Amino acid sequence: KKVAQVTSIGREKLKLPQAFEREAQIFETYTADFAKATEAVLRKYGKEIIGKQFEMKRLADISIDLFTGLSVLSRVSALIEAKGEAACKYEILIAHTFSQQCKSRINSNIRKLAKNDDLSMIALADRMVELERYPWDVI
Repeated sequence: KKVAQVTSIGREKLKLPQAFEREAQIFETYTADFAKATEAVLRKYGKEIIGKQFEMKRLADISIDLFTGLSVLSRVSALIEAKGEAACKYEILIAHTFSQQCKSRINSNIRKLAKNDDLSMIALADRMVELERYPWDVI
């Protein structure tokens, strides 16, 4: 089954204050993109995903950004409800800024699931393990 079929991913709209209309769209879009990316990685690797540390890290980082980003929006939304939007100018700015940073990291991680330098990184790491040292003089 598809990830979106067994979860509520992509079916529920976020209920946030008007100040976070753009952020709601960002997190709705990237939650659906995360589900698609996860599904594609699982289809590609199946049970072998366990040994794919780069892919697992990227998926984990995306989920962390989604969770923390939504947590920030939830917290600031509660503050807006309690104190009013005018009294939360800087909290709203924090939420806007953090959401944009999440968007950038999520974009990068989704792109790197398809196009990356993983094979080069593995080859370099294998060489250092083989030599039991860092072999390049940088001075």
